[in-house]
Amino acid sequence: MKPGARFYVVTISGLRKFVQRAFNEVFGNYTKVKQGKTYTVGLAELE
Repeated sequence: MKPGARFYVVTISGLRKFVQRAFNEVFGNYTKVKQGKTYTVGLAELE
């Protein structure tokens, strides 16, 4: 992926903390875009 690219992922809400840790390790950032009762949308931006 090129710098400036965005990577979105939709997961069940129970995995939100796992995805947050993984994104921070791999991409260096994580943003929760939206959270519903059963799902969460997360975003990482490549620098």
